[in-house]
Amino acid sequence: MRLRDLVMAIIVAVLAVTLVVTSALTDLRSPDGTEALGATLADDDAVRTLIVAGAVDAILEDATERSGVLGPLVPLVGPLLEASVVAALDTSAGRAALASALTDALRQLTVPGPIAIDLRSAALVAAEEVPAPLDTLIRAAVAEGGVGVLVLGDIDEDDGGTVEGPQPLAPEDVGRVAGLAPGLARWLSALALAAAVLLLVVPGTRTDASPGARPTRRSVRLTVTGSLLLATGVATTLLLRMAPDTVTERLVASLPEDDAVGAALPSLLSGIVELLGPTGRVALMLTVIGAIGIVAGMLTRRSQH
Repeated sequence: MRLRDLVMAIIVAVLAVTLVVTSALTDLRSPDGTEALGATLADDDAVRTLIVAGAVDAILEDATERSGVLGPLVPLVGPLLEASVVAALDTSAGRAALASALTDALRQLTVPGPIAIDLRSAALVAAEEVPAPLDTLIRAAVAEGGVGVLVLGDIDEDDGGTVEGPQPLAPEDVGRVAGLAPGLARWLSALALAAAVLLLVVPGTRTDASPGARPTRRSVRLTVTGSLLLATGVATTLLLRMAPDTVTERLVASLPEDDAVGAALPSLLSGIVELLGPTGRVALMLTVIGAIGIVAGMLTRRSQH
């Protein structure tokens, strides 16, 4: 290969990887996709059980710390409070508040730092539904910071080992990749890759004088281009199979390994797989185009003999 072809091949490889990364970020930051997944998780019994259990434990712990008198009553109050919170989250307002909290958490997946699930709105909705004096326990726990923000992941010790609350993306930043509007970054990456492939595959204006020189170079270009795209597509497909596990590892890093966590994972895994569906199609497209390029290179080489 000539120097020009080698440089273009490197550019094609870089742009192919860039397209895959951009596509994955676009999927994981999709405004519609994360909202739909948040609503789905909010309706999932296993997810709701996990969140309710964590919230109820935090409320009771906060109440016990503020009043030692409640300690002996926890076995009696706990089940009643849990049943009341579950009933409250079954209301439309409760489901909406929980879905909003989970959606904001999903949109933090590709942002560095711990993931914070803001359950304060959902807790206050529950306080409106539960009977007295349980509503007072919930409101006091939220006001005192004993319940409301569930933090997943490692907390930076430089911040004092605490997280004041989640930092949801501003509405204008939701779904953006590299500052570009949702979806635009993926299309620009695809166009850049297509242009680079054409520049590599299409013969240059300067050719050797020998009759067989151009076909030989063209077959090499096609084969190299196809190989790069095929390798990227296959590698992406394999990585997508591992991506859901990688994401869930980050989400559950601070949660105990128990049956409740395990029961909630399948819904999260399937949701992430669905979110990354467009990237899977991008990987398939690269694989197919790469295979076509390799075959075209072989046919071109064979036609010159």
